[in-house]
Amino acid sequence: MKMKYFSVINNNTSLKTTMLTAAIAAGITLGSGAPLAGVIFSIETTTTVYIVSNMWKAFFSSVICSFVSKMIRSNAGIYLFESDNLNKNVPFGREIIVFGVLGFLCGIIGAMFSTFTAKISYMRRKSTNSWLTDRFKFAALVALFVANVTFFFPILHTSDANLTSFLFSNSLNTNNFNGLKHPYDPIMLFISFILKFCITMICLTVNLPAGLIGTFLATGALLGRSWGHLFNYLFGASHPEIYAMIGAAGVLAGATHTISPALIIFELTGKTSYLAPLLLSTLIANITCQAISMNIFDVVLAMKNLPNIAYIKSSKVYEMKAEDIMSRNFFSMKLSNFNMIDGMEILHKLPKKYKFNIPIINDLGQIEYTILGKNLHKYVKSSFEHVRNDYNINVQSRFDEFFSFIHKKFHSSRNFIQYITDKMRKIYYNINDSEKLKLSRNFEEDANQRLITLFKNSN
Repeated sequence: MKMKYFSVINNNTSLKTTMLTAAIAAGITLGSGAPLAGVIFSIETTTTVYIVSNMWKAFFSSVICSFVSKMIRSNAGIYLFESDNLNKNVPFGREIIVFGVLGFLCGIIGAMFSTFTAKISYMRRKSTNSWLTDRFKFAALVALFVANVTFFFPILHTSDANLTSFLFSNSLNTNNFNGLKHPYDPIMLFISFILKFCITMICLTVNLPAGLIGTFLATGALLGRSWGHLFNYLFGASHPEIYAMIGAAGVLAGATHTISPALIIFELTGKTSYLAPLLLSTLIANITCQAISMNIFDVVLAMKNLPNIAYIKSSKVYEMKAEDIMSRNFFSMKLSNFNMIDGMEILHKLPKKYKFNIPIINDLGQIEYTILGKNLHKYVKSSFEHVRNDYNINVQSRFDEFFSFIHKKFHSSRNFIQYITDKMRKIYYNINDSEKLKLSRNFEEDANQRLITLFKNSN
């Protein structure tokens, strides 16, 4: 869209959004070979901006993508797996309950993907260690970690598409797949699932485009296959490969908060008997993950500070007024009588890590401009440097002490080890010594309040 020929589309927000949704549909079609499910997936993931009248454009893109791919690749197809041997019917009996439990587990895994990815990204952003903050060093560190972990597990050497195809297979021969005989080793499958989950979660925090649809499908297939073997060992399950398909669709549905993964599997297999357990598991996974965390796309938007619509869980929020959700701690400064002491008092009252803008208002109550807490700190400190000699030595030391306190308040310099240590210490205090911690905080507040009083008297 950056090309001059497409400038008409690029400069029109509506046309550009339509092009992006069509691209999503085409991408899912290319990766899975399911044009219908690709269009449904694009609708679900862009529901807040999707224009229904443009649905035929997404269908057109998906169909053309499918035709062109088949012509280029001849008979190779564009499918995730070969579905010719999936010809068994799923009995509607006690296993439906097991499918529901598997859907619940998939929802938990999808929520863990979103939550842990956000946590790791937050820790990276707050850390001062260059191996965590520098994108190239962190990518090299992750590559080294993944290479060492997967080296000892040949099943993880292959691509996600090949791994998914292998786990979906129901052939009873003993094919050798990267050192693993046909997928009937539940212990190795479960260990591979744990490693695949950890590797995927860490790789999602690297600032490199690597995709997540195929990875989620492979992770879910490992979980579903191992779950199917466990149930087969305990109660006698019939088709472990079906559990792999349900696990793949469930993890993808939970992590993305969509239902279309069930349609992807159904469109590729063409078996109506698979549709009931697929829909049941994906619905349960979706509901479970929505009750716990955001979807992975919203997490990525938050990680990159991109605009997104707030995620609202309860309908009661629509009955609330603005005064019910607005902050009661309103910090503002008047432009006419603002001085350095007023700025220091505002800095003292601001909460730790306060990132909102502080409005500067005129005598009429109108906002002239805004300033961040960190920038106010820089302004007050630079103003003090100009009048530093007007104060005696004791007052200067008090000022320096206050600025050191504010610097720690807004500019954390802790590394990763210190961050973990402080977290563990905070948990220990909250559980075992909360009263002493409260007293120490009160003492700190009183001391700084006396410091503010001294500054006012000096002024």
